[in-house]
Amino acid sequence: MGRVVSRVSAIMLVGAIAAGCSGSGYKYVKTSTNNAYYKVPEDWKIFDKQQVIASTGAQLSAEEEMGLRYLAIFDADPTPSLDHDLQTARYPMGIVRVRSLDVEERDDFSLAKLRNEVIPIDEILDQELGDVEVVLGPHTITQDDGLRGTRIVYTVDGKMNSFTVDQTGLVDPATNLVYFFIVGCQADCYTDNQTTINEIAESWTVKLT
Repeated sequence: MGRVVSRVSAIMLVGAIAAGCSGSGYKYVKTSTNNAYYKVPEDWKIFDKQQVIASTGAQLSAEEEMGLRYLAIFDADPTPSLDHDLQTARYPMGIVRVRSLDVEERDDFSLAKLRNEVIPIDEILDQELGDVEVVLGPHTITQDDGLRGTRIVYTVDGKMNSFTVDQTGLVDPATNLVYFFIVGCQADCYTDNQTTINEIAESWTVKLT
């Protein structure tokens, strides 16, 4: 069906990655917003802003630089590459993004838009590019600090192949920032790595206070 998520907006990357070893085969990564973190296995590659921008040749405006608070791409492939995407990946990979909403977005931002933040699920269905099967959820998230959102696991069955992802999206109380975490790969890869993928997805933590 074409690469629906080819490189998945890889040009949108800000912030530095601060990683530390957990002593359990994982490394913890803190986003540049300083209130969100996650973990990935120590041997997985994490691509930062400079690497991604260099690979695309994109030029970000000052406004884009300010609005894109953080984005990183991680890849478990023995030969990691920014050419890999969630639709065709044979090894788990993921995207972490924190971005500001503009004025127009804030006016009508919804859980549906949050669901489509990286992979355009509704567009896939509307244009009959594939079928979307919900594997788990969606589970509504409401935190004491006012963050709200959903976590959902789903499989997209396309004409060429199928892929499965676990995604969590959160928006802050003022509807100013979107915190998004997604990890997955081809459907058979997801099945083989489900325990690791679930552990990584559950590590995504955002705390405003």
